[in-house]
Amino acid sequence: MSEKTVNSLILKAYQLLAKREYSHHELLQRLLKLASKEVCEEAMRQLVSQGAQSDDRYAESLCRSRYGAGKGPVLIRYELRNQKINEELIEKVMEPYTNEWTVLAEQVRKKKFGEELPKEYSQLTKQLRFLQQRGFGQAELSQYSVSHF
Repeated sequence: MSEKTVNSLILKAYQLLAKREYSHHELLQRLLKLASKEVCEEAMRQLVSQGAQSDDRYAESLCRSRYGAGKGPVLIRYELRNQKINEELIEKVMEPYTNEWTVLAEQVRKKKFGEELPKEYSQLTKQLRFLQQRGFGQAELSQYSVSHF
């Protein structure tokens, strides 16, 4: 294994990480396009040990940015799992938002559809579908009762 190759991969990784956080999985996939698996894994070991790459930072950053963009917990969990973030870490980064999802869902709904709840069932289902597509689950949608229709 060439020290020069590992160092060049580390330099490339630093260039990528300077722009945004990457999950271990995502950064490794990028580096695998440039070198062998053995060389890439050594570069990743060094990046993690130096603190340059951190799944904790990546998960916190993704959760914070998606929450700020009005995305719900179902979508955020899905994205984190796709990046091979472990369940313990997912729960840890999602925990501060536990009591915020219902409020966020209402803010997102009001921004798109206005203050008043719809008076027709078809309009309510349209709004609920919109919220589901934004990543809100049953827990957040249960605040909108369909029983009065």
